[in-house]
Amino acid sequence: MIVPHIEIPVSSLKDGLSFYQALLGIRPQVLADGHAVFRASNPPMSLRLVEQHGKQEKPPGNHGHFGVQMKSSAALTDYQRRFAEIGVRLKVTQNDVECCGSVQNKIWVEDQDRNGWELFVVIEQDVGGGCGDDVESCVNCPCNFA
Repeated sequence: MIVPHIEIPVSSLKDGLSFYQALLGIRPQVLADGHAVFRASNPPMSLRLVEQHGKQEKPPGNHGHFGVQMKSSAALTDYQRRFAEIGVRLKVTQNDVECCGSVQNKIWVEDQDRNGWELFVVIEQDVGGGCGDDVESCVNCPCNFA
């Protein structure tokens, strides 16, 4: 199995832990001075948070956005509940939106450093809407909300 590794700089490791525990549904397997590592199985990924002190090499919130495709609408609803429980406000909720050639329901959230996360479920495949082949339609696509 291929497991992607993502490293995200954060301004405060303590503040980031509750958000990423809710996002991944697990506690970090490694919690050391200045960093935490989550080894998630659903979705499979290794996510490392690195606390930035003083001058930052990579400013937080400067990554565009990350996305996680859910298997069902019920899973998406469960994430809405998780975020509500820890006080994370949904940036946007989108239902039946045509994006990237499919119809999707999605929620958008941000961590404390404005790193955007798109959680979505595909309702219908191959509808041909959303992002087109030209730059302008891609810029205006709902996929680029964050």
